[in-house]
Amino acid sequence: MLQTQMRPTTGENRYWFKRAAEHVKLEVPISRYLEASGVQVRGSRARCLIHGGRNQASFVILNGGKKFFCHSCQKSGDIIDLVTLVEKHADNWTALVSLKENFGLTLPGPRQKESWSKRQEEKATIRDQVFETLVQSYQRRYFRVFGDLVLEHIEDPVEREEEGRRLFEDFGKVARVAARNRMDR
Repeated sequence: MLQTQMRPTTGENRYWFKRAAEHVKLEVPISRYLEASGVQVRGSRARCLIHGGRNQASFVILNGGKKFFCHSCQKSGDIIDLVTLVEKHADNWTALVSLKENFGLTLPGPRQKESWSKRQEEKATIRDQVFETLVQSYQRRYFRVFGDLVLEHIEDPVEREEEGRRLFEDFGKVARVAARNRMDR
């Protein structure tokens, strides 16, 4: 989910914002936004939401639904400009977030360098290995501490071995929870 704190400030993020904006412009034509806002669109004309006019022909949709112009208030732009004006957003970024949330869009994420992605994969692999090692360690520890208490009253060696194996496997579930809690600290 996008958050308004992720404002594009650096050059790479501004490039990402442009990519995200282009994606939104393709996914949400102006007519779709107007209809979702309760405005009836006839052909390429509608009533203007920006100034709240009643003239059904003052607002014109241009360039196949990508641009607009209002003859009454003289405002023009694309879907992001329209949402910024209609919903009174402080900037285009919050308008983009609003469109994303209202229309259930998935925006392309910022591009990362290949070396960064590779390092993240390496870290995830190491994290998984550490987690499995912790699980095994906790499992053995639980069995050593509590296993004798459970198994001391079983006289039959075959039954004792079966119960010991079952108990060891059951400690694996508890060990997994304990290891997850430890990793989350």
